[in-house]
Amino acid sequence: MGIDMTAGLGGKYLKSAVDIGEDDMVSATIREITQEEMAGAKKEICFVAYFDENLAVDGSNKGMVLNKGNLAKIIKWAGSTDTDKAVGICVMIHSVETQTPSGEPTTGLRLQKGAAQSDVMKSVQEIVSTTGFEGSEEQFNTAADIPF
Repeated sequence: MGIDMTAGLGGKYLKSAVDIGEDDMVSATIREITQEEMAGAKKEICFVAYFDENLAVDGSNKGMVLNKGNLAKIIKWAGSTDTDKAVGICVMIHSVETQTPSGEPTTGLRLQKGAAQSDVMKSVQEIVSTTGFEGSEEQFNTAADIPF
C-alpha cells in the first residue's frame, strides 16, 4: 500500500490550496463563529467560521479564518454583528489568487452567498410542477437528489 497523500496536510484551519481547490466552489452552512488566538509571534485574535460539513481534504471539520472582507459579508447576510445570527447561513467557498500584505502572491478563501437547501428544493418543486416532468416529486428529498 502506498502513502496517504493527505498525511501531513493537517492543521487546524482550512487552507485554500489544499482543502478548497482552485476550481472548486464548495457549499457549506455556518454552524458557529468563534474568536480564536492564532499561533505565531503576533498572537492575533481572529474570527473563525465552522461549518456543518467536513470540508477538509482529510475529512475533518476545520474552521475557516475570516478575513475582514469575508467577515463583512457574513455580517451583511446575517443583518447583525451578533455571531449567533450567522448560524445557518449557507455560503459558497472558493479559492482565489491574492497577495500577502508584503505583496507576495498567495491564495485565499472567499465567500459568496449560497442558497439555502430549502430554497433550492422550492425551486426544483416549482420546475417539476410547471414543466410536467414525468416523475415523482418525492424522489427529490435533498438538493443532492437533483439530477442536474
